[in-house]
Amino acid sequence: MAVTKVAVVQLSITGLSRYSRPELHKKLTFLLYQGIEAGADIIIFPALTGLLFAPEAQKILEYGIDAKTVQLVWRLGAYWTMEWLDFFRELAQSNRVFIVPGTTLESAPPTMWHRGYLLAPNGSVLLSQDQIHFSTEELALGFEPGDSLSIGELDQVRFGLLLGQDVWIPEVSRILALQGAQLQISLQANSSFYDYRKQLAGSWQLAQSNRVFAIESCLVGKGTKTQYQGLSGIFGPAQAFPPLGILAHIDPLLTSQASLDLGYLISPQKDKEGVLIRNLDFGLLRRAGEQDQVFSGFNYLLYNKELSLIYSETGGVEEVKESGKA
Repeated sequence: MAVTKVAVVQLSITGLSRYSRPELHKKLTFLLYQGIEAGADIIIFPALTGLLFAPEAQKILEYGIDAKTVQLVWRLGAYWTMEWLDFFRELAQSNRVFIVPGTTLESAPPTMWHRGYLLAPNGSVLLSQDQIHFSTEELALGFEPGDSLSIGELDQVRFGLLLGQDVWIPEVSRILALQGAQLQISLQANSSFYDYRKQLAGSWQLAQSNRVFAIESCLVGKGTKTQYQGLSGIFGPAQAFPPLGILAHIDPLLTSQASLDLGYLISPQKDKEGVLIRNLDFGLLRRAGEQDQVFSGFNYLLYNKELSLIYSETGGVEEVKESGKA
């Protein structure tokens, strides 16, 4: 398919404690139907959407993920993961649409994974992906980094998922691009300060450096002790989609803005719930020859010399630093 229509959900947890389970289902279905009515081929929900189905969802999302969350995941995670996936499977089947239902936390004690999925129109799981990189604090909670990157295919378009901080690790998006992923989907639930500059270093940058489409879907909203911040958007290489490669953004000023004002830190749309709709023209991307130009210019001799040592299992970063001082 040369053109794929995507719907990107920015989901707010503000007022979550007021929602009963039927009201939660109604809220998610309403957001999904914004994409259905627009004719979307794939509808994308943000990170931690699966936790809305947890027995103590309000406490987890409003107070943040901690040691108590880990215990809850160990005991009941499999049950709410099943309910969450079944809910979105039914929507995928009844509407014949691809759905990224967000992510959840899964475990096999004492290990825990942050995992995202893609569901096919028949309701089957087409792709699952674990987060690859975690902070020291997250590792201490028991998170286990994923050890592989998976590629899915939607009507001859290859794509991959990036969870959490993986979008800011350039090796992840480059590996996906080398595996042929022309669409890279970042699922976010940022509980720290988030602004345009951070987005420039993540989703927008990976679209430029790999000449692919990048999508960012964010969980937002204020809880009791945690506030999620995000700026959902759809990006492409600026060379193919001038002037900036910003195809759609939760802040409407950015979609058509000629330049990015980096001094403007807080978007008025930052905590807004909504759905971005956009046609992605992969034919145009291919005709521009953008990706071929990037990869044909690789300096393989240098990469083989330096990167093979840096990424060795013995931890060659320090050795490379020392050799650079010589």
